[in-house]
Amino acid sequence: MDNIFEFGFSVFTGNAYTSLLRYLSKYEKAEKKGFENITPRDAMEIGFETMFMSQIFGKELSKMEVEGPEKLALNIVMKYKHRELIEPLEKNYLMFSIWRNKEGFLKYTLDEIRKENSTMEEGFEKVDCYLVPSLKVLPYLKQIFLKIAHENNIHQ
Repeated sequence: MDNIFEFGFSVFTGNAYTSLLRYLSKYEKAEKKGFENITPRDAMEIGFETMFMSQIFGKELSKMEVEGPEKLALNIVMKYKHRELIEPLEKNYLMFSIWRNKEGFLKYTLDEIRKENSTMEEGFEKVDCYLVPSLKVLPYLKQIFLKIAHENNIHQ
């Protein structure tokens, strides 16, 4: 499964409206709570929803001309789905880590890349970790998705 986000949708499918609503619902819940206060699992969920939306709007995103922070946010997400990263890593990505204790219970953390821990309090050890796009890109991507939805008259 090299390209799990390759679905071939566009804004002209019926899926675009329901997917946008699902994305906005999850985004608004995270934003209301504060991105810095959401759980690592919730952060991954909104990250996956963002990747899914970037796939649904892929054709439109490839034609879109954006500048500044929107351009950086879009580049981070579009390259990430191809496992490419944009420097500086410390600014553009976070480390999602999975921890396990002797009983097999799992914990998840979302930290800055510079933080290097292999053991966690309470007897948990790191079993895996992944770089994920920074949560700071989410507001810019939301604005881009809403712009596409408005320009393409996506509504029920």
